[in-house]
Amino acid sequence: METTKTIYNDELIKGWLKEIIKLVPGITSELSDDDIEIDEDTITITVVCKLGIRPYQVCLMAQSMIYYELSRWDDHHPHFINVIIKEIKG
Repeated sequence: METTKTIYNDELIKGWLKEIIKLVPGITSELSDDDIEIDEDTITITVVCKLGIRPYQVCLMAQSMIYYELSRWDDHHPHFINVIIKEIKG
């Protein structure tokens, strides 16, 4: 039996990332395509955090959720995840 492998393009990954980031507490705004940059095996996401939340906790939570979800979709193509806080709003 022949198995087929799903090929994930950048637009599909960006769509998934937008949905995952909605689940991270402490992030205030939805992501746009400009907030997500995919460069081969590195994904860089810029987010806006809430005031009063420890930024490093938001970054760690976002990274762990993204790693978990990406490993469920495509365990043969590991990614490096960078979460950058561009602004903190109250």
